[in-house]
Amino acid sequence: MPSNVTLTATPDDGFLFDGWYDYYNDIKISDDSTYTLSVTSPGSYHYIAKFISISETTTIMTDGTKGDINGDGKVNGMDLLLMKQHILDVPGKKIAEGTEAFWAADMNDDGRINGMDLLLLKKKILT
Repeated sequence: MPSNVTLTATPDDGFLFDGWYDYYNDIKISDDSTYTLSVTSPGSYHYIAKFISISETTTIMTDGTKGDINGDGKVNGMDLLLMKQHILDVPGKKIAEGTEAFWAADMNDDGRINGMDLLLLKKKILT
């Protein structure tokens, strides 16, 4: 009979939660610090919580315009580059949660910066 197992990751001071990863394939399986999985068969399941140092994040203040990640008053290719670097986990280019830049990059206000936000930012630039 399947059962649910909940994993919870709590970052230490000076760190942000990055995601839950499959231990063997290093594939991100969840951005949420609390992850529930359904165990359907006996065996070992191996997941790892990854964290990033706050000193490795980029904090950029904006003027409050969605898409204007670098706060220069324009929504353009530079903002697109910053978002891509964040999504691709480029070292030193993470946009810190709780900042105006994070708010500006989270185009659909779901609390995450991901491919959907990238699509919405591209659409905003092209229109």
